[in-house]
This record gives sequence, structure tokens and C-alpha cells, in this order.
Amino acid sequence: MKTTLVPRALLATTALALVCASAGCSSVRTTRRLDMQPFAENTVTAIGEMRKLETPPIWIRLRPFFSHPSIVETRAITKPLVELVRGVNAYSLQVVALNESRISEKSKVRELVRYLRGASQLALLEEADSAEVRLTPERREQIFKDIEKRETLMDALQAADPIVNAVLARGFELSDAVDASIMKSSAAIEAEVQANFHDMLEDRADLVKLQEQTARALVLAQRLAFGDEEAAAQLRKTVPMLSELLPEGRKPGRKEHQAVVEDLAGQAAKIKTALDQIDPQYQAYRESILELDTLRAGKVDNAKLARSVLMVWARSHKSLARGVEVPPMFDLAGIISTSAKTATHTVTKGIVPF
Repeated sequence: MKTTLVPRALLATTALALVCASAGCSSVRTTRRLDMQPFAENTVTAIGEMRKLETPPIWIRLRPFFSHPSIVETRAITKPLVELVRGVNAYSLQVVALNESRISEKSKVRELVRYLRGASQLALLEEADSAEVRLTPERREQIFKDIEKRETLMDALQAADPIVNAVLARGFELSDAVDASIMKSSAAIEAEVQANFHDMLEDRADLVKLQEQTARALVLAQRLAFGDEEAAAQLRKTVPMLSELLPEGRKPGRKEHQAVVEDLAGQAAKIKTALDQIDPQYQAYRESILELDTLRAGKVDNAKLARSVLMVWARSHKSLARGVEVPPMFDLAGIISTSAKTATHTVTKGIVPF
């Protein structure tokens, strides 16, 4: 009896597998679902980075330039970029909230469209940067209608891809405009700082040059102690006033050496005193330039940060809309049903499946 049942069971299993294969993919279903965790984590990170974008810079030496026309212009150009990033973060929070809400998928789709209609007027593009992504009111409305037709939130997010592309392109355009404005305003401020300290900088440059010449002359003067007539000749040439102390045709002695050194040391002391007097102005100039470099670098970094936040958001949104693959499940009921139909069909042809 066992020898009959075992082959029959094996034959039935094999036949079932063949029927499953002949039934096509309908019995082996591979589905996709939303994986909200990466998107939610990126949203939290983006909100944290938003604080950096909104943190005002610290003005100290350059406080008089706080309301400079070029600075006011840069603030005006930066504002749309900050609002765009803020709008993207608010939208992302809405997507996370919709996914967690206990409403039907169709209701989630309707809420998503309702939010997009309002948000797009504020931050998600009134303007556009190229024909490929231009979101005119008519095209936006067409996209909204396409989203509304979707049955699930995941499908609706995928239908929102044109908006995501447009937001990203607009963000790049705004970031480039901010970069250009920062360079323009910083150049204008630096030009005025240079003009304000121009006379001091020229005086200091002259004093530093004299200080270097005096230091070289002092080195030559020390060589006079060894009777170096060549050093004496160079001193008479580079410092003509020393000719009285170093007459030609006479080898310099201790008296000449001491007189030359004292004269040059006195001159060096006067130069140092003059440099000390203008040093507060020079330090103010250096601090102004350093502060300007810090402000410029900070704003440039903020523009890069906004660009990076938008890039990560767009990539994360597209990944979210594609979903993650759920491992394929065997539809056992479907297999049995298909097998029964196949068996009936084959019996009518006079073929017994098992």
C-alpha cells in the first residue's frame, strides 16, 4: 500500500508545481510597500539643518555695513531659497503624518493633493527654470488631477515626481543666484573696507619697507667691526646719510662702527614707534577682512547646505514613491483553484492529470 501512495504523492506534488508554473505569475505575487523610516529620518535631519540656514550671522567690525544695499539685496535673494527648503520640510512632515494616519488610502491621496495645492502657491514653484520642469498653473493643475486618480499614497507620491523635479531644479537655480549675490555683496563690502583703510595701509607698507632696509643696514653695520670695507661701501650706497660717518678712503674703525650702529638703531626705533601707533587701525582692518571672509564662507556653506538638503529630499522622495519590494508570497488558494480548473480542462480532453 505504501509503495502505491508514495509515488502518487510525489506525482501529485510534481503536477502541482507544473500547474503553478503554467498558471503564470498571478499565483506568485511580488508587491511593494512604503518604507517611511528613511524618509522620516531624512526629514528630521533636514529640519535640523534648517536651523543653520535661519541662524543670523554675527556682525562686529562690519556692523556699519549691516544695511548696505548689496547686503539687503542678498537677503532678498536668499529668502526664496529658505522658504523653498522650509516648504519642502513642511511637505515632508505632511507625508509622514499621512502615512501614519488611520484613514483610507484614497483619503490620504486627497489630503496630499489638498496640501500640495496650498504649498505650491507658497514655495513649490510659482516660477520655473526650464521648459522641461516648468510648472505653470495649468500644468500644476494637470499634475494634481493625475495624483487624485491614484488609489494609494505610494502611487500618488510617484505621480508627484514632476513637482519634485521642478522643486529641485528651482532650488538649484535659487542656490546659484544666492552664490552670485554673495560674491557680489562681499566684493562691494571689501572694496569699501579697503578704501576706508587705504591711507593707513600705504603708510604701513612704506614703514615696513623702511624697517626691512634698516634691518639689512644694521647687518652690514655689524660687519664694520671686522674692518669690512665692502660693507662700508654698501652702506654709503644704500643709506647715503651715513656717508658723513663713513668717509671714503678711510678704513672704518670702532668709532665709526659705533656711530653707524647707533644711528641705524635709532632709526629702527622710530620706525617701530610709528608702526605701533597705526597698529590698532591695522588690527581693525585685519579683523574686518577676517570677519568678511567668515561671513562669506558661512553664507556660501548655507547655500551648499540648502542645495544638499533638496538633493537628498528629492532622492529620498523618489525612493519612497518606488517603495521597497516585499518578498514574493505563494498564493496557495490561487494555485489550488488554477490547478482544479486545469484539471477539469484536461479531463474534458481525456487526459487525467494524476
